[in-house]
Amino acid sequence: MKERDYQLDNIRGILVFFVVFGHALELVRINSGLSAYVYNFIYMFHMPVYIFITGYLSKNISKGRDTAFRKLFIPFLLFNSIWNFIQVVSMRFIEIPLDSPVAFSFLNPGWALWFILALFLWKLLLPDLLKIKNIFAVVLVIGLFSRLFSEFNIFLSLSRFLVFSPYFIGGYLFNRAGLDRIRKVPYLGAGLIILLTLVFNYFFTFYTNYPTEFLWADRSFSFFSENIFISIFFGAIIYLIGFAFVAVFIKFTPHKQSFISKLGKHSLPVYILHTYVIGVVSFMLLDLNDNLQLLLLAGISALLAYLLSQDIVFKQFNKLLDKVDRFLFKVK
Repeated sequence: MKERDYQLDNIRGILVFFVVFGHALELVRINSGLSAYVYNFIYMFHMPVYIFITGYLSKNISKGRDTAFRKLFIPFLLFNSIWNFIQVVSMRFIEIPLDSPVAFSFLNPGWALWFILALFLWKLLLPDLLKIKNIFAVVLVIGLFSRLFSEFNIFLSLSRFLVFSPYFIGGYLFNRAGLDRIRKVPYLGAGLIILLTLVFNYFFTFYTNYPTEFLWADRSFSFFSENIFISIFFGAIIYLIGFAFVAVFIKFTPHKQSFISKLGKHSLPVYILHTYVIGVVSFMLLDLNDNLQLLLLAGISALLAYLLSQDIVFKQFNKLLDKVDRFLFKVK
């Protein structure tokens, strides 16, 4: 039996905390420069690295394709329907400082659910994509330049599917030998990546006209006021940061099993279920001092991620999906 790599669980555990924390900052970052800076920093690496690790763990491409519809697309439809219902109903009673749908949307992913739909597409298409020569270079070029076209948007997660594909394909193509080589990178080099990203993020946040939505990768470059060529340049830098942070996490994340390991192993329910809670919490803290907001939301995000990773939640979450599966599909 293959020994479990707890470092990868730990990396996913840390990253899913950043997912929760990033979403906790969704409302407060609008009127807080400090929160916007932290938010942008998180968004430069958390999903790129998470998707890279997911690709690395997707070596069994036959199983991935065979189970994609039942294990990813059906859960997406279920939770997206729940999310849309809550969103549409709540918008009739409160106003939030973000664009939100006022009508039910079936195949436009609600908030964080874009990743589940994109992952379904990656798993479904991976066997065919791997037949393409130089597939990593191909998806990298497509990902960088796909945002020149406005038809790729939130529908079916098409824009994000294309933009984030290099991370998934790159992760799949990555091997254990590469993992071991990165683990030998000097701590100074990995620390320098963090420092340079913090400096770049300061410039990006406070000295450019780009809103944080640029980092979402869900809309074309024409949406932004900057020159198209500058947008392509910044898109390339974001790719560089995303891949560089793979090395950062591999270098700094501990190898031993811990509570963080369980958070990574049970990351799917944490990823999906936190969205029904964290937005309400963030809305309730809008009027607090910026620094207090940041501290409280960091603590609440850590607590929420921890609670949602517990065995009882994981078991009930899977039990629900199993019931849906048995209801829809024939038993083999």
